[in-house]
Amino acid sequence: MGQDPRASGKEYLVATMYRMYDLNNNGIVDGDELDQVADQEHLSQLSQICNLRDMITYDDADKDGQLARNEFYAAFSKLYSLSVVSLDKALEVNHLSARVGDNVEIKCDVSGTPPPPIVWRRNTADLSSLGEDEVRVFTDGSLYLTRIQLVHAGNYTCHAQRNRDVTQTHVLTVHTIPEVKVTPRIQSRRPGEEAAMFCHVIGEPFPKVEWLKNDEPLKLDFPHKYSIIGNGTELRLHNIGYADTGAYMCQATNVGGVTRDISSLIVQEEPTPTAPNEERRFFSFHDWGVSVYEPTACRLYHQIQSTDIIPGTQEYVCGDKGVNCSWGQAINVANRYVYVSQPLKDRVLVISKIQMVVVDVVVTDKNPVALHYVPHLDQVWVLNWRSDRDQGVKTIQVIRDAAQKRKHHTVHP
Repeated sequence: MGQDPRASGKEYLVATMYRMYDLNNNGIVDGDELDQVADQEHLSQLSQICNLRDMITYDDADKDGQLARNEFYAAFSKLYSLSVVSLDKALEVNHLSARVGDNVEIKCDVSGTPPPPIVWRRNTADLSSLGEDEVRVFTDGSLYLTRIQLVHAGNYTCHAQRNRDVTQTHVLTVHTIPEVKVTPRIQSRRPGEEAAMFCHVIGEPFPKVEWLKNDEPLKLDFPHKYSIIGNGTELRLHNIGYADTGAYMCQATNVGGVTRDISSLIVQEEPTPTAPNEERRFFSFHDWGVSVYEPTACRLYHQIQSTDIIPGTQEYVCGDKGVNCSWGQAINVANRYVYVSQPLKDRVLVISKIQMVVVDVVVTDKNPVALHYVPHLDQVWVLNWRSDRDQGVKTIQVIRDAAQKRKHHTVHP
């Protein structure tokens, strides 16, 4: 059934009147403001018996000597059968938090008689019109967010479909579980030497970092023994002895939880060599393909030719003979994959560091030039110029689960 245009016009009229009467824009109409409006509009010429201040006498429901918006609407609903929309003042701002990957349902506390259709907005955009699977507005007026990411953090507002004056704001904070990586995993030192351990921590909000030994907090009041450097990202042990042998844990804590990683220290007279932190490879992207080197000896380790066929497809890495490669930016993703953009082909190639072959092709908008990996979200963000020059409107796309073995695609944040 269609909406009665007369009812909509009456609500618009009352909303306009309220804004006009609220001279100081504080959301409340008092007697002095009503008197000023009556004088400005010469309303005494209409009646010598009734005046605007009578509204406070008859429609001030809580008897505080002034009219809130709900009281003003209620006064006119008696005459025009308007939909009365209300919101408890204590509920005007609602704070909530969620973890990356969660599903969140947000209820709107704006109510009315009869119950009004609810509109949800973010940055003035009507969320029901976006057509995104991750953001849905249900018929009962609730907002549902699926697999939320950090980009979903911010303010969401809801109001009745025909009344934007009564609005509720929901402030969503999104957090992540801390991620911790300690190096080296194990090391061996002689008595009297110094040992250092490094802790790489990420998370939102940024975690509090602490060091423990065998599950007990380190006694940091002995500066001659322990030094904490860089907000807890490095632990140094001085003049070590046999008693310093043990498992040293870097612990990261935030609202999302607690995560630990362990570095083991062995103190002995004849220390065993400490293994290198990780195997390193150097990728060189050039006109005729990709060359992979072992950097310490500058030895060629592997080659991917421009004319190689990408496994599982009929496409070349770059093109047939005589076609030079065109590369954008290459990044390391979780030490498992190398992502590299091909601006002239509107795509991103995913190279496995173990198999040393292209394992995935991700189609993008035109001219993907820059890539950025966000470890705690496991996402690659792609900047597309959409032209052959750095000008005009650009787009950003996101590749989710970037370090996972799966077929990938892009989404717009």
